Amino acid sequence: PAAALTGPIARGDVATVARQLDAVQQWDTGYGQLYEQLAAATTRLAASR
Repeated sequence: PAAALTGPIARGDVATVARQLDAVQQWDTGYGQLYEQLAAATTRLAASR
């Protein structure tokens, strides 16, 4: 699964992830929390490759 990752987390693009998180939190704070949790899990997966 780690080898299949693409996108800003896989690239280490912290600025893009931060902008995405900000946009999601402005839309809905509950989804913002979910985004944070999913991003953390994806970051751990990306670090394992």
